[in-house]
Amino acid sequence: DELERILTKATQITFSTSGKVMAFIAGGDIWVMDTILKEPVQVTNTPAWETDLVFTKDGSALYFIGQIEGQIDVLRAERKDDKQPWWRNETFQIEKVTNDDVAEEALSISPQGTYLTYSRSRHGLWVLPLKQEDAVPRQLVNSWSGISYDWAPDDHWIVYSAADDNFNYDVFVLNVDDPKMVTNISGHPDNEGSPV
Repeated sequence: DELERILTKATQITFSTSGKVMAFIAGGDIWVMDTILKEPVQVTNTPAWETDLVFTKDGSALYFIGQIEGQIDVLRAERKDDKQPWWRNETFQIEKVTNDDVAEEALSISPQGTYLTYSRSRHGLWVLPLKQEDAVPRQLVNSWSGISYDWAPDDHWIVYSAADDNFNYDVFVLNVDDPKMVTNISGHPDNEGSPV
């Protein structure tokens, strides 16, 4: 006997760069499907909710925030058979990208597909080079506050907003290759945020 589950709502949809594949959250799990036949395939089946879906630029991997054994981390899903499209696979390889007790959030792939960025609760902004084998995440911004950020089109600069020790949010521009090259471009006593 087969058990059928009917899900009527999807959230957090993301598309591959080609626009031919979409990933979304339904019932707390990740599903993928093509944009023509629209036959969803379940990627995860966990008791926890997944969130923050982003495809790599080449569409070979899907990064997301999820839990393994109760620990929130950045995870990567890849097709078991990478010769077949996402929606033709029935099984997927899920790997931890981070492995720590700090909750990650706000995943983003840089416009050229060079980096994965994310913030860590009370531990700033982090970057992972995607085109380097065995690369490890490194901290770009050390901040106790929440961070909102966006990439420049060339993958070399990030604009972000974070609070200082006086709880004032300013907007900064940072060089990803040399994070010490950071400039406060707002420098105003009022709060500034949500840079793009």
